[in-house]
Amino acid sequence: MNIGILGIGAIGGLMASRLANADNNIFCLGSKKSNKFIKDNGIFLRSNFYGEKRFFPISNFNKNVSLDYLFITVKGFMLESALKDYKFLYDNETIAISLLNGIGHDKIIKKYFKQNYIIGSIGHVEVFTNSKNEIIHKSKHKPLVEISYNNESLQKHTQIIKNLVNIANINCEIIEDQNLLIWRKLIRLCTISTITTISKSNIGFARTNEPFKSIMKNLIHELCQIASKENKIFDEAQIEKTINSLPEDLRTSMQKDIESNKKSEMEFILGETLRKGNSYNLYLPMMSICYSYLNVLVTNK
Repeated sequence: MNIGILGIGAIGGLMASRLANADNNIFCLGSKKSNKFIKDNGIFLRSNFYGEKRFFPISNFNKNVSLDYLFITVKGFMLESALKDYKFLYDNETIAISLLNGIGHDKIIKKYFKQNYIIGSIGHVEVFTNSKNEIIHKSKHKPLVEISYNNESLQKHTQIIKNLVNIANINCEIIEDQNLLIWRKLIRLCTISTITTISKSNIGFARTNEPFKSIMKNLIHELCQIASKENKIFDEAQIEKTINSLPEDLRTSMQKDIESNKKSEMEFILGETLRKGNSYNLYLPMMSICYSYLNVLVTNK
């Protein structure tokens, strides 16, 4: 089976290394610089759960080959150009699986894949790329991939993907309600990404110290209001409990990017979500304040 990974950062590298086996041809689709590094050095995974592994994906992108499945793990702001660069590798039969953070990617992905598009998310994982371009998987348990679809013709593909991911020793579940999958992750992700970035701290500090503790509660409330307009009702206390159960030293990728003066996924995680809430004429003072503050923070860097 021909499997592509678009975006070879921490999540992409982890997925690629785990999916690599005798039955799969793995194509890692990154920038020219990234592709050259991988061709010369391979991908090295150092994991507290899986151990250590180095493998060399296919580096010769034959234009006569088409992908069966494409996992999209590139940063949202690079999505359009990345999909365009590799469009010769997918055809009308290729199925895209988006593991992107936030919302607002649909129009771009559907431009290339139309209805062959499965929404997904990956969680229960702490992974990053170190200065040697090694993939460091800190978690001591399996990640969880959740996938969903809104087209009945994709039902069989979700089962194939589930089997692929399970064989790779990653937990995978099919969620029948696509909106549930999107909002369950988005509320938590938007909250923790925003408060860790604003507080310039880990989640342990942000969730237990003022004013960040109050900001967290208000963000959860406002995000649940937006979700309710999309017919998804969540228990705010349960979401807060989930966030309070996260490892104290957790820092988010959005936070790390902003602190490192890199382009971040803030627009997809917070900006697009706020704009969706505004489209429902909701009063969202905390989200608005946080978005304005972070915009100033990013602009002044």
